[in-house]
Amino acid sequence: MSGAPERVPLSATALQLLRTAERLFAEHGFAGVSLRQISTEAGSANNSAVSYHFGSKEGLVEAIFAYRLPQLRQRRELLKARLHPGDLRALIEAHLLPVFELAEAPDGFYLSFLEQLERSPASRALLTAYVPTQSQADFVAEIQSLLPEIDEPGAA
Repeated sequence: MSGAPERVPLSATALQLLRTAERLFAEHGFAGVSLRQISTEAGSANNSAVSYHFGSKEGLVEAIFAYRLPQLRQRRELLKARLHPGDLRALIEAHLLPVFELAEAPDGFYLSFLEQLERSPASRALLTAYVPTQSQADFVAEIQSLLPEIDEPGAA
């Protein structure tokens, strides 16, 4: 249950459930939404639809990451491929722009979804279990290589 989940093709029903869950989690938090509510809001007559497609709320969170993270990674890699070496501003833009684009999309609930997961220790564990830290570590290492004179926080 650790590391980045694999992206699996989703049926139209599963995709509708996933997007609805992302929105509801963003609005009400992980604990504030039931599987039945997700099914109902997604327009499914089957109250077991989420369980059928994702197994559990945790499986649904994993599926949201499997759906969103490859989009972010692909866009970042495309932007990074266009960078001039040593361009700090462009490196930061390449890392952050895909997140801003996702936030501004019509179904842009991903950032609020992440924020809600961050709010409680129980759901924060899901965030740390599924969001790969290697990509963040690589980004920080790239920034540090461009700014070697800046000390680590707490280092004096």
